[in-house]
Amino acid sequence: MLENFFLLLDDTHIGDNVCSESNVLKALQVVGYIIFIAKFAVPLIIMVVGSVDIAKSIMDGTQEAVSKHVKAIALRLVLGVFIFFIPSIINVILAATPQFDDINGEYTSCKDCMLTPFECEIPD
Repeated sequence: MLENFFLLLDDTHIGDNVCSESNVLKALQVVGYIIFIAKFAVPLIIMVVGSVDIAKSIMDGTQEAVSKHVKAIALRLVLGVFIFFIPSIINVILAATPQFDDINGEYTSCKDCMLTPFECEIPD
């Protein structure tokens, strides 16, 4: 009995054709929607919070508070730009990896569902 189990393991590779399963694609599509929302929500939140901080520091009237908040806003803006370009950065890193070209065809649907969730085609 145990021998048959090991024979089954030899023929089955965990992770083969994982991107052809609709449940996996649906989960990656949800992740893609979250990334899409974060790409636009995070920069907007940074702008609103930064504007409120600058307004408060201007109301206080101290130069130190204004310069402190301007530095904080600059750091937040850099972070927001980084978050906005995360999918592009992932694509560049994967494209630069030589092994990715060998397996790219197998995982194209996974990548599409995660990076472009509105264009994801999920088989029934």
